[in-house]
Amino acid sequence: MRIKPDWTEYLHAIRRQQFGVVFGRCGAGVFPQALELGAGDGFLSTLLRPLCGRLTATDLNARRLPGGESGNVTFRVCDAEALAEQFPENHFDLVFSSSLLEHLNDCPRALAGIARVLTDDGLAVHYLPNRLWKVVTILLHWPNKIVKALDKMLGGRRSVRHQARSPAQECEHNNLKTPRRRRNLLARLFLPRIHGVSRTTLGELAVFGRRRWIARFGQAGFVVLAVYKAGFNSGYGFGWHRLRRLLERAGLHTSFAYVLAKRGMSPAAANLLGRLHAGVRCHRALGARML
Repeated sequence: MRIKPDWTEYLHAIRRQQFGVVFGRCGAGVFPQALELGAGDGFLSTLLRPLCGRLTATDLNARRLPGGESGNVTFRVCDAEALAEQFPENHFDLVFSSSLLEHLNDCPRALAGIARVLTDDGLAVHYLPNRLWKVVTILLHWPNKIVKALDKMLGGRRSVRHQARSPAQECEHNNLKTPRRRRNLLARLFLPRIHGVSRTTLGELAVFGRRRWIARFGQAGFVVLAVYKAGFNSGYGFGWHRLRRLLERAGLHTSFAYVLAKRGMSPAAANLLGRLHAGVRCHRALGARML
């Protein structure tokens, strides 16, 4: 018996919902060539593949990434920061990532690589946590400790191995190139571990801001065409799906989806954006913002 649901099932449900915000009614084969960065276990690749003629799914962590090919999907180990050296210029019609960019030490280099491999008619879509997500993980740090202790009491040692991972546990696998920093007692008691590559919690709160990301994308030569609210998620895997839906209806979302094109996008890119936006599931309720 466990209080928390299975972490993998919970995470996949969250990812499926987020994915549907932008791509929920997108037609098959819209993107002839697509690139996924930070594919992880390949779950989102299974959702992307019907929309692509050919999908290249990449991740730095070879232990998590499925190997070889599966239908129109090729899985490949790739460092997102070295993207420009690994793929041809102007090759992909879509570059996609979910919860990746905040984990990169050299994000400007990765964005420059994305701009290089993206066609002039293509789009980039990036899902990123926002400041509310960070606040929620801080507020629920101790409740999560309590629930984990209860899970251990109710289910014993065997179930603890399978309980939901916290953001602190997940970051051990997501920041492979960042040394794990030692924390003092107060920080361990009252704050979760840093999720991305910032040095402090306040620093992470700053960089997770929507305006900060829009500015960063602009510096890399992109135009942010739209920002979609992409649902509520605590990061701790509590479940609470009804509560999450209520919070979303109240306008509270812990992640955004950014839709980008190269500066001076072509009419073809504008047409593709129009097709995406017209098909966004419940985009009015979710609060899509066209820029």
